[in-house]
Amino acid sequence: MPRKYIFNPPNFLYLIINMIETKSGTDKKQTFMQNNLNQEIAGRIYLLNLFLERTSTMLVMGKQGVSPFPLGLEFNEQELRSLDNSLRILVSKILGQAEIDESVFFAPVDYAYRYGFGVTKWSWLEKFHEGLFNSKRFLMTHLTQEVPSNVTIHVSGPGAVVGINEIGILTNNFGLTDGDLSQLAEELIRLREAMKLESQASPEEDIAVAAVAAAEIAAKRGDELGILQHLKDAGKWAFDVATEIGVSVAASVIERQLPR
Repeated sequence: MPRKYIFNPPNFLYLIINMIETKSGTDKKQTFMQNNLNQEIAGRIYLLNLFLERTSTMLVMGKQGVSPFPLGLEFNEQELRSLDNSLRILVSKILGQAEIDESVFFAPVDYAYRYGFGVTKWSWLEKFHEGLFNSKRFLMTHLTQEVPSNVTIHVSGPGAVVGINEIGILTNNFGLTDGDLSQLAEELIRLREAMKLESQASPEEDIAVAAVAAAEIAAKRGDELGILQHLKDAGKWAFDVATEIGVSVAASVIERQLPR
């Protein structure tokens, strides 16, 4: 005799509701995990920008013969290794695998030691800068647009935090074309030379000149985010000089980075 199945509407409805709630809970969990990962990625990008800024400043100052460097500018071994380790852990989370091939991601300190150690006086720093930029570019491709603007990201240092809205340059496209970048690079050369002529050799002015030089390097690389980060540190003096000598593209970009 064929088995009879009894259709029970209340039980069937409960099953459907339970399935919907389970899927909803899974979706919420996945969204929560993605937001947490986005926060971590954004925090590491912010940290990489800080390292890029310090590296660019050291390269510019070093090649100009400035010695010794300002206190706190040089890296120590602990913070370098901490950076590499934190990036490896994050990349493993992003890719979902424990072992990462160097062709996919090469941690910046290891990259510098592999390709820059002992070649020339500044080759290690140059390759470290290149490795930092490559790491930032890798992370940028995995930073989605769903990061809430009011989230606080914890970065290194006791109590050091930064809001994502403070680093909006990470996800905003300022729309600089290749032609704009080329013109900006040329204008930054003129600006840097003009600032050196006006400088009274104060530490603040040295840092501003170094920031413009670092932005110039970033412009030549096509690194919009690096340009904005460095020009933010160039400050009001750089804007005044840019306006004075008529480099309009540079002046416009610097003005947007000034505190409101």
